[in-house]
Amino acid sequence: MTTATLAAAPADRGARFEALLQTYATQITAALSLVVAVTGVMMFFHLKKGEVAEMHEWLGLAFAAASGLHAFRHRRSLVRMLSQTRTRVILALAAATTIAFLAAGPEAHGGNPVHRVADAVLHVPLEHAAPALGASPQEALDRLVAAGVVHASVSHSLSSIGQINHVEPLRLAGIVMDGPPIRP
Repeated sequence: MTTATLAAAPADRGARFEALLQTYATQITAALSLVVAVTGVMMFFHLKKGEVAEMHEWLGLAFAAASGLHAFRHRRSLVRMLSQTRTRVILALAAATTIAFLAAGPEAHGGNPVHRVADAVLHVPLEHAAPALGASPQEALDRLVAAGVVHASVSHSLSSIGQINHVEPLRLAGIVMDGPPIRP
């Protein structure tokens, strides 16, 4: 190998890296942003939260990495954009909102009222939660047992029953509300 060949090797790798970034950085960032957005909304509304949370966290990390590569790919445009007052104001507002949420915590504003009601229903004994879910305590217990839930009792909360059975409490609430059908 000549000295010129050795010097050209890093340049070739740099060009290949730039080509990969140009080809994939934006597309991967867009795809992952869509997944993170959808799973975030699902988690907010407690839709399959247990199944979605880990995926959301891991793909969120992948999204952060992809965003970093995307920013690196478009670094010149990004630097120009950061010189604009409008961009700096938007970034400052985003930072201030983030800091305000973190500083206030959920206790400061009471949290989402839907989450608070659901949390209350999930943490009282089943004998008190069942009527709020449209079933008598015995019907609720029968539906849980028919669904294969073990160690269920009307004196336990759906949260504690879920913990024992490794099932999300909201899933148990769904069983209490919707069945499975009770056999006579």
